[in-house]
Amino acid sequence: MASEITKQAYRVGDLVFHISHSNAEFAGEIDKLLPHAVAAEESSVRDIKMGGSRDVKELISYILERHAGFLWTAAACLVSPGGKKLLVSGRAQSGKSTASLALALGFGWKVLSEDVTLFNPVTDQIVNLRVPFAVKSGTLEILRDSIAIAPEQLILNEWLPVHGLDADSNCDANIDFAVHLEFDPNAKSFDCQPLSLSQYLRKTLPTSNAVRINNGTDKFLKYLQNAGTYCFSAGSLVERLEKLAELTGVHSDVLCQQRSASFSGDRDGDFVTH
Repeated sequence: MASEITKQAYRVGDLVFHISHSNAEFAGEIDKLLPHAVAAEESSVRDIKMGGSRDVKELISYILERHAGFLWTAAACLVSPGGKKLLVSGRAQSGKSTASLALALGFGWKVLSEDVTLFNPVTDQIVNLRVPFAVKSGTLEILRDSIAIAPEQLILNEWLPVHGLDADSNCDANIDFAVHLEFDPNAKSFDCQPLSLSQYLRKTLPTSNAVRINNGTDKFLKYLQNAGTYCFSAGSLVERLEKLAELTGVHSDVLCQQRSASFSGDRDGDFVTH
């Protein structure tokens, strides 16, 4: 069956595109998953041909690769209700997406990115990617146990649209807090250690392209120069959230109020509370 290009334009990061896919049902699921572009953004639209592929991760990787010259790091980035920007870095399985999803669902933080953060080194801005969350096995149970709220239904059994959880636009690249999550299966208790900027860079540069682009490391240093930098080891999601609240100045009573507001039903039935 020949692929047909969707009439709907989508925007992820700075890329506006149509998608062609041979399966209309899968294309419909993609339409629910990706943020729609507004008419003013459709002056330059790229066509992405997926053929018969159902690999959403491959599609997202392709989109990220189209942001040539941008600085990226393996981290989530969120904006607190008070406007503070938090970078949550870590390797795969460290829990950065789960912590980010908890902050967004339960406490009103806005998501700029959930797994890879893009910085535009020309404009010195963080790109509002609006990439969907990849929800790993066991994450829903952790969310229910920790914050008593979780998505009711995922798209294609794995993906959660970021609609309603995302920031409104790109923002300046100066980070207020940066937390690196260590995955240590042998650690028995939660630990938080302050890091110097050089220590934080040593942990994050291996999962960044900063050393491979012009002035990338200098730019990364600039964006982090006024940030409080920390390392979390082990610990439950609740312990991590409580420490993040303490570090960022969003105290527990405020978090509780925001969580109560999240439970009030303004999520259009997309989430279940317990």
